[in-house]
Amino acid sequence: MSKLRRHLSYWPVYFWSFIARNNLFYSRRSRFSRHKKALILGNGPSLQDFVASADWASIGSTHDVYCVNNFAFQDAFILCKPSQYVIFDPNYFNSLDTDLKSGNSLFLKMVETVDWEMNLYIPIRFYSMGRVLIELFRNTSVRVVFFRDVGLKSYFRFPFLGLMKSQILMPRANNVLIAAIYLSILNGHNHVVIDGADHSWHQNLHVADDNLLYIKDSHFYDKDPSLSPLYKDRLTGQHFSMEEIFESYRLVHKSYRVIGELSASLGVKVFNQTPGSFIDAFPRMGRSDSV
Repeated sequence: MSKLRRHLSYWPVYFWSFIARNNLFYSRRSRFSRHKKALILGNGPSLQDFVASADWASIGSTHDVYCVNNFAFQDAFILCKPSQYVIFDPNYFNSLDTDLKSGNSLFLKMVETVDWEMNLYIPIRFYSMGRVLIELFRNTSVRVVFFRDVGLKSYFRFPFLGLMKSQILMPRANNVLIAAIYLSILNGHNHVVIDGADHSWHQNLHVADDNLLYIKDSHFYDKDPSLSPLYKDRLTGQHFSMEEIFESYRLVHKSYRVIGELSASLGVKVFNQTPGSFIDAFPRMGRSDSV
């Protein structure tokens, strides 16, 4: 599907969401959070030590735990029993019509594993696929929650902060962690801690002899990650250029700054406890001090 067709198919769903009642905007009065504190787990390599040593029973009694992307495939998923799960990458939804791609595998893993109450957050642009998931999770403890995912490159404090508070716009999410932090703020948490947010991708870039860009994309569950193509468009095989990938990284960190302004305006404290993280938009906190 071309970019123009994707945009044209999105906007009717977006405007429909203002009257539908199965999305985050209409659910804010009841909130989907159980606790005032939230712990958001990225999938960065630094998370490995934390998930292995954390007292998850204690954390779960005081924090809503948020996980993202492929976390459900890990043993730690059952240990931490997250109450919130955020998916943002379109690849998880584009592949729901096959048995071999990441989408089906991930969601079927949730069906097999989750025996606790968990909210699964999905961008409203994937509403058509989301209906498939609602049916898939019908007899489980998983509740599908849609959120509006319009993010803009430009940012003006007024009126954008007000629009983000109302879930009309959100910070541009080039990374799922941006969406997870934003949703945790809307969920009413007043104390948010992030871990596994290394954001050290630039250290793992490689330009090969074919002059194409590759990356050793490392996660906490990867034992020996290898170089893989850094695609701008997987369907066409188009690689990012060095200029384009650093522009993408710039937008990621700009969105964290915007989230910092949004959280401050709402009196929400966001801390980063990731050792060696390259995110500088939030104050640091030691792991022993947070949970």
